[in-house]
Amino acid sequence: MLDLLRSGKLEFHAPDAGAFPCLGLAYRALEAKPSVPVVLNAANEIAVGEFLKGRIGFTSIASLIERAMAAHVPVEVCSLAEVRKIDRWARDYSLEIAREVQLKV
Repeated sequence: MLDLLRSGKLEFHAPDAGAFPCLGLAYRALEAKPSVPVVLNAANEIAVGEFLKGRIGFTSIASLIERAMAAHVPVEVCSLAEVRKIDRWARDYSLEIAREVQLKV
């Protein structure tokens, strides 16, 4: 078990946005309308799944998410049905992007 009291001094630094591009996308989603985090989550799940299947490269994950977020027209979300509709669109769109990336490899 990790004992933080015994592990010594901990130092925290600002994250490197260049090394972690998905972090910047997450901050953008948080600042946008409520539908954008839904798109980010769905696109991320598709991108990571395609990466784990060996269909896209690791560095394509952030690009795929960013493209899905850019293609989405942000809206207010007032119901679970709307969340599901946005989620379905984002998953379908992300799969299309992933297929394009696969063809280029």
